[in-house]
Amino acid sequence: MSHTSRPSRRGFIRQLLLANESVVPAGDRTLVCIFLRGAADTLNMVVPYGDDQYYKSRPTLAIPAPSKIKENDTASLRLDDFYSFHPKLRPLIPAFKEGRLGIVQAVGTDNPTGSHFEAQDQMEHGEAYGRTIGGGWLGRYLRRRGGVELTPLSAVAIGSTIPESLRGAPSASALDSIDEVQIKTPLGDTGAVSSVLSAMYYAEVGVISESGKTTLDLLKRVETLRRTEYKPEGGAIYLNDSFAQGLKEVSRLVKASVGLEVACLDLCGWDTHFFQGGSSGQQAELIGQLASGLAAFDADLINYRDRVTTLVMTEFGRRV
Repeated sequence: MSHTSRPSRRGFIRQLLLANESVVPAGDRTLVCIFLRGAADTLNMVVPYGDDQYYKSRPTLAIPAPSKIKENDTASLRLDDFYSFHPKLRPLIPAFKEGRLGIVQAVGTDNPTGSHFEAQDQMEHGEAYGRTIGGGWLGRYLRRRGGVELTPLSAVAIGSTIPESLRGAPSASALDSIDEVQIKTPLGDTGAVSSVLSAMYYAEVGVISESGKTTLDLLKRVETLRRTEYKPEGGAIYLNDSFAQGLKEVSRLVKASVGLEVACLDLCGWDTHFFQGGSSGQQAELIGQLASGLAAFDADLINYRDRVTTLVMTEFGRRV
């Protein structure tokens, strides 16, 4: 949140996608993209409490300024002399104070329509308004980047569909759980089938067999994961909602070393309009869900933080 210096756009993207080159070898980094669909009111999430105009413009929606009373659950949480967090973002305060959580302020697009769907597509395609590049921004990255060969689990969307951001990727999978990654058999003995296929592939030589070997090696690794009860690290506690459980699946994939480079998941419902509320209400519940999930994910990855970057975005904010 420093205003003293800013990296170039190219430098920012390089840091975002490549992380610390001296620490993590190529192919071991994961970018987790979370989309808050429905246009989250970020002005009430990261509150400019130091600006009087905020309170004049939002007499009923504004989040109260930070309070000296610790028991005040409606007041925002001070970050500095100007900004504060919505009270439901309390689980993310430690990461912010440690310098591991950053807020990119006052970022927008050139889309004039106000359409949620058009704005989402534009962001996920990485295009200027009225211009078509082709494919999603993550799909283009995965298609054009060199280095380590992609695996069937290099790009994963948690859910039932592939998002537009992954459109055009050489390989992308949509799944709710790692348990779905298996060969279905009538007797349920997936390990036996994998062993037979493995013997066939390893007996052959050629490009196709190499691809098959990669897939079978992944299946074996995933099979081991499926048969082992997952125990989160760092004292992480995932709530029993689809967003938190989705992040838990991403964590499992990261730790399994299956070549996961990009993971996408959504948290929907932010198109709140007249039912939004302030310190409590519909949006506050979503903010709490977001914060709880991210905090658990961050704690669980305590030994993997140098290789995972999490990006949270929304199609546009709310006007004052």
